Amino acid sequence: MKRVEWIDVVRGLAMVMIVVGHSLYGYTFSAFARTLFAVHVPVFFVLSGYLFTQKKWKVLFHKGKLNLLLPYMATCLLIIILS
Repeated sequence: MKRVEWIDVVRGLAMVMIVVGHSLYGYTFSAFARTLFAVHVPVFFVLSGYLFTQKKWKVLFHKGKLNLLLPYMATCLLIIILS
């Protein structure tokens, strides 16, 4: 599947809005924050769901092993060494 540029741009903006939303601790109940909270995650999830494609179990497991398990084990090892 080819990349759709406008979807990548909007997802990037949604990611920035999520970071901004999480850093608005003192302004949580402002109109800006409420608008941001109503929009950022739904936009990101809808566009990510639009791009979802079914993958075979073996491919998914192999990518998950490399992308999730390896950093998790490295972090655990670092915590063990530091403590």
